[in-house]
Amino acid sequence: MELHIDQWPKKKLEIVEATITTLAKEGFDRGTTAKIAKLAGVGEGTIYRHFKNKDDLITTAALYTARLLFGPAQQNFDPEVSVHEQFIQFCRDFLSTVLGLPIQHTYMEQYLNTPIGIAYRKKKHEAVLANPNSKPIFYPMNRILMKGKEQDSVKGLPLQMLVALTMGPMMFILKHSGQGFMELDDELITRVAKSCWDAIRS
Repeated sequence: MELHIDQWPKKKLEIVEATITTLAKEGFDRGTTAKIAKLAGVGEGTIYRHFKNKDDLITTAALYTARLLFGPAQQNFDPEVSVHEQFIQFCRDFLSTVLGLPIQHTYMEQYLNTPIGIAYRKKKHEAVLANPNSKPIFYPMNRILMKGKEQDSVKGLPLQMLVALTMGPMMFILKHSGQGFMELDDELITRVAKSCWDAIRS
């Protein structure tokens, strides 16, 4: 799904950003379209001029959020360097980026565990297995891991287990950092990236 954000009317972007903030703070059950509309400064009916329904709004907001969270990692992905270098670069980019986007990270974390998010993950998992160059929200991590499996440089575990061993620790560390239990600096970010690599390397 191409977002074409540069073609969005200003109000559509404001609604999407209000959705991310509202649902991240209130939760997906309590975050109503009325609350989203109020934060966006529009009437509730305006939402449905830009989106088919609330599910469409939530999914669009998730894809927009993923573009923010994973954008630098995607831009810095270099297919010419080793899988190890690609992996470390991805983890460093992801951790550094998300540190500055705590609300977006909270939204994405919640979205991925909603029925909509779970259905999206299952659908994209099948697509990635069929086509390693597929681009789900966490691309290029899927490409890095699958290439690593081809080269036997990472453990021969199912892709979803490798994703869990990579993304799970980083998401947990980022959550605890946001809660004030730890402070991440550049050196620690690199050490976390290397530790995630140690968890999956063959």
